[in-house]
Amino acid sequence: MGAEQRHLEPLPGLADGSQLGKRYIDEAGSVELLVTKGGSGSFEIGSSPLAVKAAKPLPSSD
Repeated sequence: MGAEQRHLEPLPGLADGSQLGKRYIDEAGSVELLVTKGGSGSFEIGSSPLAVKAAKPLPSSD
């Protein structure tokens, strides 16, 4: 109550957005993030952006 709310904007180059329910991974595969609330900012470690992790194919049910 009475606390000031600020609206922050992502830095230039980090405004690609994050998608709810997607997993993001670093190049080495050592860090993985699961997005629980989407937004307008992107993820980066140092100067390396995190990429959306590809879904694993489901096994066939033959």
